[in-house]
Amino acid sequence: MDKSEQSIEQVSEAEYPFQFTGNATEYFKVWIVNIALTILTLGIFSAWAKVRTQRYFYGNTYLDGSTFEYLASPIAILKGRLIAVVFFLLYWVAVNFVPLLMLPVMIVFVVAFPWVVARSMLFRARNTAYRNLRFDFNGRYGEVAKVFILWPILIPFTIGLIWPYVHYRQKRLLVANSEFGDSGFDFNAESKDFYQIYAVALVMVLVIPMVFGLVGVLSAGVFAGLNENELADGQQTQMAIVMSMLVMFLTLGLQYLVYVFVTTRITNLTYSASTLSNARLESRLKVPAMMWIYFSNALAIAVSVGLLVPWAKVRLARYRAANTCLHTRSGLNHFRAGATHNASALGEEAGEIFDMDISI
Repeated sequence: MDKSEQSIEQVSEAEYPFQFTGNATEYFKVWIVNIALTILTLGIFSAWAKVRTQRYFYGNTYLDGSTFEYLASPIAILKGRLIAVVFFLLYWVAVNFVPLLMLPVMIVFVVAFPWVVARSMLFRARNTAYRNLRFDFNGRYGEVAKVFILWPILIPFTIGLIWPYVHYRQKRLLVANSEFGDSGFDFNAESKDFYQIYAVALVMVLVIPMVFGLVGVLSAGVFAGLNENELADGQQTQMAIVMSMLVMFLTLGLQYLVYVFVTTRITNLTYSASTLSNARLESRLKVPAMMWIYFSNALAIAVSVGLLVPWAKVRLARYRAANTCLHTRSGLNHFRAGATHNASALGEEAGEIFDMDISI
């Protein structure tokens, strides 16, 4: 392909940015009503609260002038949630009061986990729509079990070295089994891309503590060089406490940096490697920006005793949308509807009850 053909191809590819138009004041009204009614109904309204929240965020997320839709029924979510709660209570009773049942319960949990993953993705996809076309997920139990159960078993036997590959396989399964209308997604990333991200994180984990250690050694040398009479016992104790706190904060800061780096880079890689027909996604999240948003959001929520949760969620959603776009040469009107099916909410609610973060 010569330069003229490349330029024509580049010009013909249009970029469609995502946009989130919600604001903290609007969402605060939704959020506070959700909390009040959930408390007054002893948790029953939580299913309606989830739908109201999802519809607010979906309805304020624009792509090429159209918004997304969340189509789930609160009744379906409530039924799934009640069944999931019953199973969780049985699990809790078995673990805490009938130790002999712990092993059977754990076996049931392991066997059920792939089903929960598949049903959670299926429910979420089939209840998400854009321009009247629904998403779908066709991952099967055997595929999910292999990627989420069998491969992770090897992690301790490989000293964790296989984890980037496992993470790659999980993301590939979730993306490559997703559909929009009659078009399926493809996942173009490779396992080496995940290994590169984790390799950088490993360098951070190894090199930065060495710097901290060097600083500590130099500081110890300074203290050792001081005359014992120059610092009273109380002052020495205070300096030791200060140094201990400094090391603790630096360690926490390192952990935070590595966590945000990995999650942000994996998010960018996953979205940017996802293609759909003649369209491709792109995510441009920046690690420093995400670190600041997470930190300042947590600080604002703590200082406001939780009242700034809506502001924090809206702020994060706006940044994510502003740094995500869709590239396509054929526009967004060529997609056609696929077969429509209903899906049970039990899988997704079970995932929430057992605190499983299952998403692309």
